Amino acid sequence: MSTEENKKVVLRWIEQAWEKRDVDIIDELHAPDYVGHIVGTPGPVQGREAFKQLFASYLAAFDLHRTNEFLIAEGDKVVAYDTYRDRAAGRPQPAGSGGGGNTVGTRMLQVRGCG
Repeated sequence: MSTEENKKVVLRWIEQAWEKRDVDIIDELHAPDYVGHIVGTPGPVQGREAFKQLFASYLAAFDLHRTNEFLIAEGDKVVAYDTYRDRAAGRPQPAGSGGGGNTVGTRMLQVRGCG
């Protein structure tokens, strides 16, 4: 895929997963043997189903509003740098999330391999 096509894949991931809260997009956009190194997890997240379970727990715990700061692509790598804001009052929080009912914000740097 071209650099522009790779950027479109990552933007689709962000739109479908984070904005539309569609966990099933993981099946379409991630390899069956996906391995994710995600901050706050005790080890690598291995496989689509494990990632879907983790991602669903984040969606249940947070009402995230994303602002893209920048998107950079070169070859088969795409880097997205986003700011997320949430007010997580009264909802259960995933372990290690640090949520406590106040408005919280975080910045996330995602490096995605495409292809």
